[in-house]
Amino acid sequence: MKPKLNILVTCYNKEKYISYIITMLKEQLLKYNNDVEVHIYDDGSTDNSTQIIDQILKDYQGTNIKKNYLPHNLGTGSIRELALQNVNSEYFIFIDADDLISENYLDKIMQYINDNNMADIHHFGVRVYPIGGTICFSISLWDKVIKTDFVKNNNLHFNTNLCNMEDADFMERVFPLNPTIEEHLEDILYVYNISIPNTLTHNGDVWLNNYDNIKEECR
Repeated sequence: MKPKLNILVTCYNKEKYISYIITMLKEQLLKYNNDVEVHIYDDGSTDNSTQIIDQILKDYQGTNIKKNYLPHNLGTGSIRELALQNVNSEYFIFIDADDLISENYLDKIMQYINDNNMADIHHFGVRVYPIGGTICFSISLWDKVIKTDFVKNNNLHFNTNLCNMEDADFMERVFPLNPTIEEHLEDILYVYNISIPNTLTHNGDVWLNNYDNIKEECR
């Protein structure tokens, strides 16, 4: 029987951050060993990301975390497409390696799926760090649990030529298909970290010192 949910974690040179997201997932996963699989895609990292992932998972007792280490960097559009093609579950969701999830992330998502598995998309709330406050994103993927059959039946793919805004491009082709969307915006399950330098929306590396506070805010 296929799992109900695939969590797709994409990583490229995130050695400062990857330990937190994998640890938080690991802590929540064991009771969902038959229903949830995490698929980690390291996109040819040249730092210590892969070694850190291996170290964190060394003593993990579950069988539902799959590691995929690519020898060369494909880019964000291509790694998203590769992850999508390997989905083997009823629903899927993406997580970026430098963001955070709440301590009730999996419980809430599984509740959504179990309560209504007819919805094409379950959409929950997001907190932005370090700006603060919550926000509803329309063009992102990490706040949306998406039904796999909806994507497959509509032959949706990521643009593998894109190195940024690949999520926006994908969602701009999803919405005209009129998916059924169930909103859960009162549930803040994800922290979108804009403090990482050298990326499109990020502006400064002040995130690590506030990790415990972020976890508390996400509850």
